[in-house]
Amino acid sequence: MLAVDSQIIFTLLFLLSLGVVFLAHEAGHLLMARLLGVHVARVSLGFGREVWGRTDKYGTRWSIKIFPFSGMVQLTDPDRETPDDFARRPAWFRFFMVLAGPAASFFFAYVLFVGFYALIGQPSTRPIVTAVQVGSPADRAGILPGDQIILFQGHSVERYEEIVHALRTPMDEAVSLRLMRGDSVMDMAVTPGWDEYTDLRGFDRAHGRLGTIAQHNPMDLSAVRAVDGVPTPTRQAAFAALKPHVGKIVVLDLFSTNGRAVPYRVYIDPETNADLALATMPDPAVLYMGRLRGDMYRPQTFEQAVITGWRDFTRLARGAFGTFRDVWPLDRTTITPETQVIGDGLRLVAGVHGVLFMMALLSIMIGLLNLIPLPGLDGYWILRYAMEAITGPDTTRAFYPYIWRIMIFVMVLAWLMANLDGLHHILPAPASLT
Repeated sequence: MLAVDSQIIFTLLFLLSLGVVFLAHEAGHLLMARLLGVHVARVSLGFGREVWGRTDKYGTRWSIKIFPFSGMVQLTDPDRETPDDFARRPAWFRFFMVLAGPAASFFFAYVLFVGFYALIGQPSTRPIVTAVQVGSPADRAGILPGDQIILFQGHSVERYEEIVHALRTPMDEAVSLRLMRGDSVMDMAVTPGWDEYTDLRGFDRAHGRLGTIAQHNPMDLSAVRAVDGVPTPTRQAAFAALKPHVGKIVVLDLFSTNGRAVPYRVYIDPETNADLALATMPDPAVLYMGRLRGDMYRPQTFEQAVITGWRDFTRLARGAFGTFRDVWPLDRTTITPETQVIGDGLRLVAGVHGVLFMMALLSIMIGLLNLIPLPGLDGYWILRYAMEAITGPDTTRAFYPYIWRIMIFVMVLAWLMANLDGLHHILPAPASLT
């Protein structure tokens, strides 16, 4: 369980992020309405009783409700009958005004990345090895935790991500490395391995592997499955088992994305892991595998931030869409209880970048959710106004009462088709087979 103070901090950050992304979503509706000259009757954040409100010079009522978990831009006003009334506008006007909400959610997430990278910097991993996999190419070559990689294939290395990117393609020959160990510099050649596997979410992965980790952010102790061969089934067991190894190199079995526990040589630094000296386990229970804490931030030019921000935004958007895909099928044989380790990462909202990531993810999820064509969501009205723009109001009006029924039927049918192989989990077997 989270400590009370951690729960409060995480809850406040989550609610703050949720409120901001709802504002960004509703701002899309509002700006498009103002651009097209449509009167906005009300803009509200949340639902329930109004706790604050005011009416501006345009006659728009701005309000904050007691439960800030939604938002609304009301484009119609029963007491206002003017030529710019929303209902009187052409269907394509209404289509773009509704579509502007999800579009603003996606755009806001992208702007967060660009602004953060340009003003503060891109979070980058230092090229300092914090763990070496036992029996890996790096281990056989003699690389140790604490070694800094300064050259890779003759090119200077400033970010560990540069090495990760270079290993995305197979290499049949050894790669040259220059390492700094303390005050000594050494050159060595390492032939990367090649890993092909299906990760916990069912995605096929393939990449080169030296067998090194360069992680400077905290890792939840639930990922430690054994210390020097002694199993640690709980965080408390891992916490107790690590205590005697502070200041030493120890072999830890760490839970990996391929669903297995993999042994690594790790130096347990006494300064970054001062919590291990405590009598009781703190919360959150984490382990730093290096002598430094946290990523470094490298400020970028605006042009670089635009490119890098787009890359990270699209990567996050694909992950968010994959989350919808993952919860769709019923039979999740590729998902195990070990995925709780991934969920535990939410416990470690690390500074400004963690809040940025959470806010961007929420904004993308709200954008995707509102594209679903169900009543109460933007997707329903987007579909409805698109049909009206194509077929005309008279033809489409006859189908209005059936649109949401058809959409629910299509989604249920698609869900059943996606779960034909998994329905045996909930349906009783025939008597002849029991």
